[in-house]
Amino acid sequence: MYGHGSRRGGGAKIFPRKWKSKDILLLLLYAPVGAASKRSITGRTRLQKLVFLFEKEFFARFKFGEVIPEELLPVFEPWRFGPFSKQVLSDIEFFKAIGFLTTEKSSTPPELEEVEEYAMWLEADPDDSGGTEYEGEEFTLSEAGEGYVAENLWPHLNQPQREALSALKQRFTEAPLYVILQYVYSKYPESTTRSEITSQVLGVDSDKG
Repeated sequence: MYGHGSRRGGGAKIFPRKWKSKDILLLLLYAPVGAASKRSITGRTRLQKLVFLFEKEFFARFKFGEVIPEELLPVFEPWRFGPFSKQVLSDIEFFKAIGFLTTEKSSTPPELEEVEEYAMWLEADPDDSGGTEYEGEEFTLSEAGEGYVAENLWPHLNQPQREALSALKQRFTEAPLYVILQYVYSKYPESTTRSEITSQVLGVDSDKG
């Protein structure tokens, strides 16, 4: 079954189980937000950027290295629409395939960045995708997915780590996608060196609704 096992090594940190890069995605989807404990996240691009920001701003600060080996973090590279990790999109498809993740069509049309990023992933690995046409999706853990995280992942995080995940999720799931992109492009320009939309992103009117 996915994720069981332990990680040990001479002189190395001992982890409570064999963590995988995929676990970051599960933790972000599981983390509760607000009084209603909303857990869903809308859009693959938003998920991508959430994982990217987790690595950049939360991994070291909240000592997630105590439970997640740094070498297992997804690798992000500068692409046409900012930092991109093929692994994160592959993880989404993996969890859909094993029934840990459910999707519903989003009530709002996908933004251009999402459509183009999905097309880029298809070009990189057409056999690893779920289809050729992209539709906006809302991602939620299934009952099986929530149960797995509740039993195997969440208990190994301390309270500050849990609160950090919820804070990251709340800040960037409630914000419009263009605001997230502005933040990433302005704070991490080294990750946008190949982007084709830098001027458009950084030139967006901050009062846009």
